[in-house]
Amino acid sequence: MTAIELRDMTVGDVESVAAIEAEAIDVPWSISSIASLIECERAVARVAVRDSEVVGYYSFYYVEDVADINNIAVLAGVRRQGVGNALIADIIAQCSICGVSAINLEVREGNVAAVSLYEKHGFIKCGVRKKYYDNTSDAILYTKSI
Repeated sequence: MTAIELRDMTVGDVESVAAIEAEAIDVPWSISSIASLIECERAVARVAVRDSEVVGYYSFYYVEDVADINNIAVLAGVRRQGVGNALIADIIAQCSICGVSAINLEVREGNVAAVSLYEKHGFIKCGVRKKYYDNTSDAILYTKSI
């Protein structure tokens, strides 16, 4: 298996990221919203590349020393192959570079794979947003100090 390269998202990656968004996320961001991350001073958007193909990505915004993860997604055909782990580890590293000391995220209550991944990386459940997703599913709030 070829190694995963993690790098900043470029304009040339936006279409691939949008395709992963559409596949993995119930309410995907628009192409223009994804593209705007590249120019935003307080956003970090990175992609995971394997064999010249974008196979995953994440983005977060940060203010002062707190980051809020927007989305993390991996192409369906390469899930459970270490891409998610690499993305989470990179988020933590990038947050450290940006001077962030706390990372927050929310995840759909029934997303067992994501919950397991976050907990494996030391994220701690800190709350619930009732009926957050489509007014039916709860969001579990997680935080991690770094």
